[in-house]
Amino acid sequence: MEGRDSHARGVSGMGDAIKDSNCQMKEQKNDGKALERAVHLIQETLLKNDPTLKGGNFTIELNKHITVDGTRHEIDVYVTAHPGTKYESIVLFECKDLSKSVSKNDVIILKEKVDLLGATRGILVARELSRDAEALLARYKRIQFRRCTDDINGLLTIDVVHTVHDSLGITVRVTPRDALQSFPANIADQPVRWGNNVSTLTIIGHRRVHAISNMDKVDYRRLYDVESVHWRPLRECLDFNPGEFSVAGIDVAILEVYVTFFVHVIRHSPRYRCSIDGDGQVLSFELVDQDFPTGKLDLTVVITECQNRSNL
Repeated sequence: MEGRDSHARGVSGMGDAIKDSNCQMKEQKNDGKALERAVHLIQETLLKNDPTLKGGNFTIELNKHITVDGTRHEIDVYVTAHPGTKYESIVLFECKDLSKSVSKNDVIILKEKVDLLGATRGILVARELSRDAEALLARYKRIQFRRCTDDINGLLTIDVVHTVHDSLGITVRVTPRDALQSFPANIADQPVRWGNNVSTLTIIGHRRVHAISNMDKVDYRRLYDVESVHWRPLRECLDFNPGEFSVAGIDVAILEVYVTFFVHVIRHSPRYRCSIDGDGQVLSFELVDQDFPTGKLDLTVVITECQNRSNL
């Protein structure tokens, strides 16, 4: 059987991370939304892994709107621990993605929201505080400050390696156990039985090519550690016991798969990164590939610091 396999592809991340592709960060002008999503992702990850909350005894909402006495208030990140119980606590996060220092007015506004909504505490996330804002924080015990940064010098570096295997052609050969037997002309579409599984030779060939490419990445890791374009001629030979593998009812002794790849190794650095002191980091990547459903894949990596969040 001869044919062409469009692409065998892989994506790998480096570092201890929790990946969440459900929340996608779009690169755009700074409207503060990226920081809000970063805080939401980090807090959600911390809460999910807090043993005191049993993985779900909390709610977390992004850009929550609450109306009190006819006045509408927006909370960037609204966290409720142990909701509906006598131990319920509410934490409000106010995110200020500003190049300048946060003023005392921002501290006052957050304190008013905490008091008005009966929250346990409020947390102001920003790069810097003004001197007046620091003085107010010393007085307001229920308001805390968490510093955020996107300075790459102070952040853990993680790259995502995107590997593309473009096959130049696949050849699959089968050898019957009985040399006097011959296979039908349309062998590629004939039923194949491998143990208890039934398939076709075309499907088996593509599965073996995928396995071969993965094994090559393990056996020759140095070729995949740096950005490169190289070609790899690969072969796999499988020997079967009598009755283990058959094509069109004919017992097969040997299956051979030959494939030649052009391998593209692409290393991606984050297009967005954010660190919250004491909590963790968020890194956002965009992988462009014509075989992805939308032509690209948005990947978000959350790295958290291990700690108990029960004091929320």
